[in-house]
Amino acid sequence: MKYFRANLIKKIDTGLKDELGNPTFEETLIPITDCRATEWTTDDVNIYGRDITSSNRKIFIKPNVSLENVYKIKIDNETYNITSIKKLGRWILLIVKGFRI
Repeated sequence: MKYFRANLIKKIDTGLKDELGNPTFEETLIPITDCRATEWTTDDVNIYGRDITSSNRKIFIKPNVSLENVYKIKIDNETYNITSIKKLGRWILLIVKGFRI
């Protein structure tokens, strides 16, 4: 299994509002070094369905960062949306839309 580096992208409220009164946000990068991507198993395909498993990828990271307001991950200068975050003890599982190994 290959490990790689990535950056989590966290959304932080600036306290300012735009012309329409909506809050504005700033993105902050959080570097992580121990990431690994895995393939879907047959059981995963049966549980989640082929539409989810064909367009998403599982990425595991170490639980040494705060995941509050994290919504994207940047891998090799490409940014991907995180659709699900699950804490599994020694690892955190991210379901990432569009990432290919």
